[in-house]
Amino acid sequence: MSHPSASAPARAPARADEPAPPRGRRAQRKDRTRHALFGAAMTLFAQQGYDAVTVDDIAANSGVSRRTFFRYYATKDAVLLGHHDRRLAVLRRHLRRSSAETPGHQLVRRALQALVHRATLEREELLAVERVVRASGPLIARQLEQDIELELLLADEIHRADGGGAAGRLRAEVCAAAVVGAWRSTLRAWFGGGCADDLRVMAELALDIVIRGVAARELVLEAPVDEGLELNAVDQGLLDDDDGEADLEEDLAAHPT
Repeated sequence: MSHPSASAPARAPARADEPAPPRGRRAQRKDRTRHALFGAAMTLFAQQGYDAVTVDDIAANSGVSRRTFFRYYATKDAVLLGHHDRRLAVLRRHLRRSSAETPGHQLVRRALQALVHRATLEREELLAVERVVRASGPLIARQLEQDIELELLLADEIHRADGGGAAGRLRAEVCAAAVVGAWRSTLRAWFGGGCADDLRVMAELALDIVIRGVAARELVLEAPVDEGLELNAVDQGLLDDDDGEADLEEDLAAHPT
């Protein structure tokens, strides 16, 4: 006679400071192929110019088929601008996990934490992409469209955190636009310096300018303030928790660009 098995004890959540589990072989192979495609594309863009390079060129220089290329990137543009989709998915998931009681101004700081963290991890890739984008009007326009997507996501979260309402929506959109504009200017300055400066300190200064306003002309920030953009252990864990392709692909599928 069989007996129902006892329920397995719930697994304790991983601590934020624990290292992420190693990625499987299939995921590692996908990473290698994606990086090979990106590297080949960036080399070709630098040699021939973005407009002159085709998907077939990128695939051939990566040693894969055209069909394989489209498994990783939907278009040639996606090779350059796909980092935005990953960043948006991570940011969306990060903000979604914030407490319902988290006020809007703290969400802004958390959003900047996520953006700084992601950009620092991808600094070499982003710097290479920036060089190509700056030389193409259509790519600059597409990048501005992506900034609007970021604004809308941030505005929705600020509006939700601050309790909603028509007046609250306007405030949320103005705040989001100011923060994203400050982030865009910070990135431009960071890229201009070859990504050598501390992006966290630069983003904190930009946020300080937004919060204090243009009337405060003398702004000096020698080190991040206590409530600045230093990641605590919990935030670090949330932002590093993007090694699962399934979570990322689910986010992208649910919120197509």
